[in-house]
Amino acid sequence: MLDNWRASGADPGAQRVGIIRTCLVTDDPERDWPPLRDAERYRMRIYSSLSDAAGAGGRATFDDPERITQRVIVGDVDHCATELISFIREFGLTDVVTWGSAPGFPPDAMMPSMVRFTRDVVPLVRAAIEQP
Repeated sequence: MLDNWRASGADPGAQRVGIIRTCLVTDDPERDWPPLRDAERYRMRIYSSLSDAAGAGGRATFDDPERITQRVIVGDVDHCATELISFIREFGLTDVVTWGSAPGFPPDAMMPSMVRFTRDVVPLVRAAIEQP
């Protein structure tokens, strides 16, 4: 992606580039992921129907292999940090926004992950990205 920007004459370093990417920080993905996965599938059905109604391609839009993934990163602190660092570097991102909670997924169920994300994952990502 960065090479495409440079080839078009753009300076990636002069722009802020962001995307939404959710992380579920957990030491037990098999227990914690299925209920969030169901909520994310619900979100995708809604977004696909809106995309289809707008004439933008429906579900196929989200399955386009050229599209930057926004799938949930699920794992422990180190896994989530490693995946985010790689993702940020690969696409030259300056901003990553995370969802608070998926539709129908109780905020209290997401809170432990959000606390671990801000307390443990974010500092690791920042330290790695800020290194020259």
